[in-house]
Amino acid sequence: MKKAFDFLEPREINDPIDFVHLESKYELVLPPVFKLFVSNFKIEQEFRNHYFINGDNEKSQLGIIRFKRDNISLILDNFFDLEKTYIDWNGGGKLEEWRKFEIVRIGLLGEVGGGGLFIGTNEDNLDEIWQLSWDFPELNRKLCDNIFDFCRCLEFSTEFSNLEEMDYKHLFKKWADSNWQIST
Repeated sequence: MKKAFDFLEPREINDPIDFVHLESKYELVLPPVFKLFVSNFKIEQEFRNHYFINGDNEKSQLGIIRFKRDNISLILDNFFDLEKTYIDWNGGGKLEEWRKFEIVRIGLLGEVGGGGLFIGTNEDNLDEIWQLSWDFPELNRKLCDNIFDFCRCLEFSTEFSNLEEMDYKHLFKKWADSNWQIST
């Protein structure tokens, strides 16, 4: 079963991010551990290892990625790429909740209504990962101390799979493929 960092594509060493330019352009300094994370992983790409190529040669969903920790279980839809994080901050950063908690949205969760996945930006919550829900304020809560801890709690689930009664042992992937295929 796939877990944690299996879903993320490593960033090439020759693909550095110019944080100085982005922070100057958008007037937002991201937390240090999060910057280390995005320097090492391509958050701008869709998650790996949860799609397959079906009989019609089309990409289809194997399942979902869940965050699971203690009694919390959430579907992780995606992380925003850095540009989207900064643009989203400029567009939504003036919202009362964002200012109140001093957080920046870094992704979407799949089942909690409006809101998403956020990261703390002040000295009291720096690098903490938060869930914020506009529809269900009781779900506004800290999830993890940092993005690395958050990713360690990710796991694959066969929920919402497009495979009907399929034995996952029939899936295979060639060395350079990014999607699974079904052996016949």
